[in-house]
Amino acid sequence: MKSLFTLLFAFTTSFVIAQNLFPPLDTNYRAREIRVSSSLKMDVLFEGNRDAVWNGSQLAIAKTWHDFTGLVPLGTGNDSCILIVNHEMREGYPGVKDPILGDGGGMTVFRVNKNASTGRWSVGTYKGQKFWNVDFKPVRGTYTNCGGVTLPVPGMFMTAEETSPTSNVGITTVFNDTSDVVIPSGPYKGRTIKAFQNYGWMTAVDALNAKALYKSYAMGRSSYEGGWATPNGKIIYLGTDNGTLSPFMRFVADTANRYEYGQLQAYKQSADGKSGTWLDIPRDWDSLYNCNTVAFRKGATAFTRLEWVVNKGGKLYISETGTDAANYKPAIALGGVPSLHFQRLDTLGGAVKDSIFTDFYGRVLEFDTTTNIMRVFVEGGVGSKFTFSNPDGLSIHEQDGKTYLIVVEDINGNTQKRSGGNGQFICEAYFLDLSIQNPTFNDLRPFVAGASGGELTGSVSTPDGKTIFINSQHPYENAILPSSSINIPPFNNDMTVAITGFSLASPTKELKITDDFSVYPNPAQDVINFNKTTDVSLYNISGQQIRIARNANSINVSDLKSGIYFLQTIKGAVVKIVKE
Repeated sequence: MKSLFTLLFAFTTSFVIAQNLFPPLDTNYRAREIRVSSSLKMDVLFEGNRDAVWNGSQLAIAKTWHDFTGLVPLGTGNDSCILIVNHEMREGYPGVKDPILGDGGGMTVFRVNKNASTGRWSVGTYKGQKFWNVDFKPVRGTYTNCGGVTLPVPGMFMTAEETSPTSNVGITTVFNDTSDVVIPSGPYKGRTIKAFQNYGWMTAVDALNAKALYKSYAMGRSSYEGGWATPNGKIIYLGTDNGTLSPFMRFVADTANRYEYGQLQAYKQSADGKSGTWLDIPRDWDSLYNCNTVAFRKGATAFTRLEWVVNKGGKLYISETGTDAANYKPAIALGGVPSLHFQRLDTLGGAVKDSIFTDFYGRVLEFDTTTNIMRVFVEGGVGSKFTFSNPDGLSIHEQDGKTYLIVVEDINGNTQKRSGGNGQFICEAYFLDLSIQNPTFNDLRPFVAGASGGELTGSVSTPDGKTIFINSQHPYENAILPSSSINIPPFNNDMTVAITGFSLASPTKELKITDDFSVYPNPAQDVINFNKTTDVSLYNISGQQIRIARNANSINVSDLKSGIYFLQTIKGAVVKIVKE
């Protein structure tokens, strides 16, 4: 490879720019679409409320509120795989009652393929159809399908019903059938329960055959969000998104890979935080139906909105989303104990030790499955370039021998610099290098910014780490909002996208200089104008990316030192500029 000196002064036809897995993401904009870092590419794969989904006999418009994403590799999984997307339908949301795809929540299964020449992803066919609806009739439907668990058996998943309704009256806007339910299988087979009591459980799904198998009543009725299953098929660790009445749970199956029977347990942190124990929840129906209350009566530790759970090397990473008004009094009254990191924050919301405080930003926790030690891994907060707030979805991303945690936001509110301003909510996705022992939010690297109002969630990576699939949920879509907040189609729909362009294996990239793109004046002192509107990256003479501009026809360089710089367009055209 030619030296940079030779390339600059011999006017050769190419030069070298250092590439980075974490190119800067410009967050200073009014987002009406999903934005990715400058060197990345994005393909829209699946749109809610637009694409047609097959139910086995007919097509219907896809459900919305995309959440958990599961991946089943085909071959290596790097070029073709099956994706599983949960639909977190909400009570009263248009189209919740669905005679074709089923009332309530749902799940869609589809195949995606990567083009060998372009590296771009598209939807293929699976069993003769593009999109398959999962049949939840065997379990009388699901209320919401939020987070989930990838099980050790390929194609098998648990889907979480995050919301637990409290009466039949409360579900009449969601379900046509509110008659009593007779439990079809498991330890309570034959028991008759009210319709609303059948929702709020983890449900096993055979995604490759698009069919729900059973609800795990033994796993307890809680606001479960996400979880992680051990490779031996024996234990599932579970996050409970239930405000300040959120215990950390795990389920120990009686038989590997069968989650209908087993022991539900709640975590109790030691007084000094140096260990912890697991408390058995009785296996009777009443205890499991009210498992959160029973857990706190036994002295379980209380958290604020535990959501997704992922694992790397026996360390679990758990998103604790936080909330603006965290009131621990109900949990304490039952016998629960706030976690140690909340006890030290107890002065933030009022009088010292009043058990009420604000937790605007949330955090990611780390749990050691060997020692039972729970600690704060990275706190949310306000930085100079971005605000890390309310982590929700998590996934593990492995690439080129390194491991990263992908963290996505679900912003709780628009105060404390948590939103994008102008009436918008802007959620972002970040990389965090897990080799950093005690990271801060300044170690996070944003690479995706969601469309206004849209929660980012459900990230999952191909095995080679070169593609990340991620969902955008409930973006702003209607004219009730200010025109500046309405997203540009198709980004006003729920969607699943593929993001590519990640590479560490080749630390440098050779780019051709072309005359398709030109600038003036050159040399320049203040502003450099372009002959076309485009996205550009600005590099210094060392090949470091120092600035990006999107949809721009000029760039301001008045603050830069005199010298030689390079502008690269999104199409790869490069122009050398001189700053006087």
